[in-house]
Amino acid sequence: MSERKFEGTSRWCMASDGDRRAIVRKCFFRDGEIRLLIDFDSAIYDVTLYRLDAIRWEGTYRSVDHESSEERTCWARTWSNDEGVMMVGRWREESGAEAAWWVELYPVDHFAIDEKNR
Repeated sequence: MSERKFEGTSRWCMASDGDRRAIVRKCFFRDGEIRLLIDFDSAIYDVTLYRLDAIRWEGTYRSVDHESSEERTCWARTWSNDEGVMMVGRWREESGAEAAWWVELYPVDHFAIDEKNR
């Protein structure tokens, strides 16, 4: 299977507040694995998800910016068509609270962040 590249947006919310917008700088779908690099409020999060079945994924996320950042659990379901991919899931915060998150991805040939760095 060939590698597919994506960019897009991600949002999440705690039950007590509104949604928060983040930018998906990079997303790779590889055999049985999804890798995302998410930029939220100047913090970068590395997310790795592994396929459980046709649409269910589970894995971890961590802050790239903080050396003391521990990996936390996250999971999602994916749906796709020719226009892109939608991911909906949850992750566990350091406090133990669960946050809902969703990601909208669209196919790209090159990542915008890589083009800026040339």
